[in-house]
Amino acid sequence: MSVQDIMAKSELQASKAGAANETLVAVGNDFNSEVVQLLQQVLVDHPDRKDLRLKLLKLHYEQGDTKAFVSQAEEYQKHVGDDDDSWDMIHEMAYSLKTGHALFSRRAKPKLTVAEVSQVMPNRRMGESDEAVSALKGLAKSYAKLRVDPRYIANLDLDLISTVGRPTPLLFASRLSKAVGGANIYIKRDDFSINYARLRMHLMGQAWIASELGMRKVVYATESGYEAVLAARAAAHNGLKCALFVPKGPSGCSENERFEIELIGAEIREVTSADSNDKLRNTALDYWLVSPKNTFMMLNLNAGPHPYPTITNDIQAVIGRESYRQLKNKTGGLPKGLFVRGGQCPDAIGFVDPFLVNEDVDIVLVTPDENNAKTSARLTQQIKSYQSLMSKSVSSTDSRRTLVEYTRLNREMEMIEATGRVTYEVASLANTWNLIAMLAETEGMVVPFDSACVLAQACEYAKSYKSKDSIIVLLAEGYQ
Repeated sequence: MSVQDIMAKSELQASKAGAANETLVAVGNDFNSEVVQLLQQVLVDHPDRKDLRLKLLKLHYEQGDTKAFVSQAEEYQKHVGDDDDSWDMIHEMAYSLKTGHALFSRRAKPKLTVAEVSQVMPNRRMGESDEAVSALKGLAKSYAKLRVDPRYIANLDLDLISTVGRPTPLLFASRLSKAVGGANIYIKRDDFSINYARLRMHLMGQAWIASELGMRKVVYATESGYEAVLAARAAAHNGLKCALFVPKGPSGCSENERFEIELIGAEIREVTSADSNDKLRNTALDYWLVSPKNTFMMLNLNAGPHPYPTITNDIQAVIGRESYRQLKNKTGGLPKGLFVRGGQCPDAIGFVDPFLVNEDVDIVLVTPDENNAKTSARLTQQIKSYQSLMSKSVSSTDSRRTLVEYTRLNREMEMIEATGRVTYEVASLANTWNLIAMLAETEGMVVPFDSACVLAQACEYAKSYKSKDSIIVLLAEGYQ
């Protein structure tokens, strides 16, 4: 099945909702299945891609699909071989899955025990017990039924609009567009979002989903007292009871956070010796398994077993869906290109999803050229001074917020990469410096340096497009 076929199915579902849902074209089917299909498609043309084969094996392992895992391991051995360190990891996963296949009989015992593998790959082990597998399958089945409703995505978006400040504005940079020439430049101002915007959106979205599924209670585990407050707020807004698992002692909730949680009416369950989020989450998992039909276990943006990656994708894609609607209302058509920060940054997740089906839309992830030896010492010093000044305006918690919200980006970013639709660009420092001045003069905007790099690269592309074309640049570095 091609990428177009995968996305076409979700477009057909959205079209049934009528004109209100006409633009919701990339809701997606089962998230894990999409990633598997996209990887398989790329491997047809590039069978020796070791990295992609490893990603595919990991996905089959996480899904507990023993048959598919063995089949892909055979392909890996055929095209890559079995004499490297990666094969040891494959063998360990096979041992954990208890495949019993002759392919793995050469090593009577893996280098790591199952317990050690659990420590190395704790997230892949979550929900592996028979009780958890059964509960997760039940949740996946219920969620699949909810997603069939063509009104589902529209209603989810409406709830996020009323609870977490969506949508953020789409600004037409008319004077910048005129100065650059070529396409019209639109700037998606996600930098206007409140702190922890993605996490707030994710928790509120899950609580809404729990309510739609008929659940009466949510359970959430976190090392962060503030995250616990956000989860309690989301539950209360949706009329749900809430049980929060936090570390016992000063590392858990502060006095103020505890007061707000108790005022809301949520239940705090302290876990002793909770030296990692994994222990907290597994404790919460045990609590959830007592009554999985009436209780919903919320997870942060750290994914988890199926169907949580699908849920994450559906919620975060509101950013792209609203961008789609906003531009269509302004221009009547699709953008010619999307531009967003690349590297170890979550900005692309959710933003590009609804546009993957449209082959005519360029999707560009941009990083600064930090190793440009041709950059003069004077320009280098100017850029350092600019970054130092901007760091006093940009929220100092930005990097920590990214770690809290996106400690693991692999699955989401792998899906984007596997489509073959993404171009990775490095922005010239000289062009970026010129753009900073031009943007300030034409639009009265002063933005952080990484965001300026994205805009600079977008302007280079805009020059090559026609004047009737439009592009969208996502700015997501938050201010205090």
